[in-house]
Amino acid sequence: MNCRQCTEFIIEYVEGDLAGETRVAFEGHISRCPTCVRYIDTYRETIALGRQAFSADEEVVFEPIPEELVRAILASRPLKD
Repeated sequence: MNCRQCTEFIIEYVEGDLAGETRVAFEGHISRCPTCVRYIDTYRETIALGRQAFSADEEVVFEPIPEELVRAILASRPLKD
């Protein structure tokens, strides 16, 4: 299994649904690929942050986005013809 193939199975792996030879191959790959381990860790963190965002109290008030950041993001967008 290579890195590209690992991305095809990451959801099943993280959810504990990857079985058999595919799981063995997946775990064999990540045992020697720190890049894929970091990718899986980032994927798990993304899931956790998403859950946290949707479970936040409705009364939570977020700080306003700095105008300078908004301008920088808008300036980085490609121009349309």
